Amino acid sequence: MKKLVLKRGLIMAVVAVCFAFTSCGGNSIFGGKSWDTIADVQKNIDGTVWTYTQPNDIWTKLEFKNGKCYVYHSNRNKGSWGDPYCDDYEINEVVKKQTSEKNVVVSIGKDYYVRSYTSTYMFGDLPNYGERAEYTLSPKEEILYTASGSPLSVHPEDYKW
Repeated sequence: MKKLVLKRGLIMAVVAVCFAFTSCGGNSIFGGKSWDTIADVQKNIDGTVWTYTQPNDIWTKLEFKNGKCYVYHSNRNKGSWGDPYCDDYEINEVVKKQTSEKNVVVSIGKDYYVRSYTSTYMFGDLPNYGERAEYTLSPKEEILYTASGSPLSVHPEDYKW
């Protein structure tokens, strides 16, 4: 009988902890911070650090502080993040094409690419450039999209060398 009471108590404690984490909304690693609306992201993004550290790839660290994003690049063998460059960012709501689900993202920096060519130049075609974000962070999904659209799984914490 004692074992049954202990099991029930343990199960109730586990359920209570799980409820506490999930009832706050958002990402539990941030103590219940929500990433569901533009206002939520504006309120919560400053002071966070996001890292991508896959072996055999270029590592990326994003540090949000004082209304700017500091972008670091490194690799496993370097031993440190080195000096960052500072970039502006915008917070927007987007709709996923596949699911029609709304998601709030942080667009960081600018990337210019050749969109098409125009034939108005007498010596050949001139490129017509487009502009897109260098990185797009989805805090709720913990995904960082590169300018080319590649998704990278990021961790909401700094990497300790």
